[in-house]
Amino acid sequence: MVESAQTTSKGVWESGQAYEPYMGRWSRQIATLFIDWLAPPRRARWLDVGTGTGAIVEAILGHADPGSIVALDRSEGYLAYAQAHQRDPRVAFRLGDAARLPSTADAFDVAT
Repeated sequence: MVESAQTTSKGVWESGQAYEPYMGRWSRQIATLFIDWLAPPRRARWLDVGTGTGAIVEAILGHADPGSIVALDRSEGYLAYAQAHQRDPRVAFRLGDAARLPSTADAFDVAT
């Protein structure tokens, strides 16, 4: 059986292990700068839409002193990778996207 380009591409974009060396390493380099630029309040309730493998979540935890983080992504593979690498109890990884948020907008102080 020959895999189509679409099937192969989808596989890469579903695997956190494959994504990390490709784009994740770059995301991690700029995530801290982004969080610092936002200058969020301490103990804020965060929503990270499109969390991927968790680069922004790690930057939030390391530089923003969050109260809680809800991290959404459409990829089960990315979420599994992020959960395996981040076990902070303030973080809730959820399957989802911006079209179907898990709460109303006023449930969060900061969104990325």
